[in-house]
Amino acid sequence: HEQLAVTRQRSDGWVSVNLGIPPSITTQLLQAKKVVASEMDAETLSVNPEGFRQQIISSVIAGAKGFLVRTFRPLDIQDASDSAQIASLNLIQEELQLWGPWIIAGQAIQSPSISDADWISSAWSIEDSMLILAKNAAEGTQVVPKGTMQKPLEFVFPVVKQGQSVFRLTTGKLERLEIQPGANGMKWPVHKPAAIESFLVSSSPIVIQFVQRHLSTGLDRRAADQLEVVTYEMALAGSILNARFHERNAVSELSLNHVRRLNQAQQLIDSSVRAMRAKQLLASINLTLEAQDAVQ
Repeated sequence: HEQLAVTRQRSDGWVSVNLGIPPSITTQLLQAKKVVASEMDAETLSVNPEGFRQQIISSVIAGAKGFLVRTFRPLDIQDASDSAQIASLNLIQEELQLWGPWIIAGQAIQSPSISDADWISSAWSIEDSMLILAKNAAEGTQVVPKGTMQKPLEFVFPVVKQGQSVFRLTTGKLERLEIQPGANGMKWPVHKPAAIESFLVSSSPIVIQFVQRHLSTGLDRRAADQLEVVTYEMALAGSILNARFHERNAVSELSLNHVRRLNQAQQLIDSSVRAMRAKQLLASINLTLEAQDAVQ
């Protein structure tokens, strides 16, 4: 937050974010390979595409209003890594288009309190509508998200007005939430939170229709992009698991637990593919979110 406060003063909140691995990192690893790990294949370095989206949203929550995306090679599809990175870029672009009116033209207001201290959030207001973004910010999640669905959350927001509703936007639709008055404001639970959550607070039919229209437009592409990212993450997790345990013949309860979670994730991915083929796009998005949680 402090760094972005300085950024806002100097450049109106613009932040530079890398898409992919900088050549300097590859060069350093190639040099390390010669010295300490001759068997390491630094030519096939991979990056979790969801990490790019995590960095963008962390920056938005901290106050960023614009992004310079640095790429290190053309944005064309040469392999599965390229497909996943482009899908991640599509997802965050679509999200920023939806959130943009509040982030750019809105006023930052008091953010909700969250029952888990590992979470951060920000909120913006335009007239009688508010946008809330929240994400898990446990150590390391600026690059690789953490599984979050096993721990329900409770949000408490002090500025919900009489007659306003709270909608969850995370699952590709306007999901009206049950809100209850509390000592410090209105509160609502999220029973299976994704690593990134977004909410609309509004009573304006115009605003609600705008958000609904945006969410429904391109829903098929969003479902496909999310599936592209999690499928790549699944393959990446399998490679990491193999390198960490199997090549060392290190069978343990920890390794077996990882295998079980990956098997669960693969079943969810398969179900998501079937749902998307059947044009059940919202079901596909929900299954993909659960698969992504299991992969982390």
